[in-house]
Amino acid sequence: MEDLNRAIAKTNDQAVKSTPINYLNYATTLNNLENALQSRFERTRSMEDLSHAIETNEQAVRSTPIDPNYAGWLNNLGNALQS
Repeated sequence: MEDLNRAIAKTNDQAVKSTPINYLNYATTLNNLENALQSRFERTRSMEDLSHAIETNEQAVRSTPIDPNYAGWLNNLGNALQS
C-alpha cells in the first residue's frame, strides 16, 4: 500500500503537473494515474479515489484526439464508472 501511495503522489505531483497538456503522452500520463487510483480504490473502497480516478480519466478522454488510444481511455472511464 505504501508503494501504491507513493506511485500516486509521484505521478500526480511530478508527472501530470510537469507534462504540458498538448504533449503527445499527456493522456498516457493521466491514464497511469487513473490506473493507480483505481487500484487503490479496489483495495480501500475510498470514494475519493474513485472520484479522482473518474475525473482523471475524463481529462484523458478530453485531451486525446481520436487516435488508437482513444478507445482505451473510454474503456477505462467506463470501467471506473461501473465501480
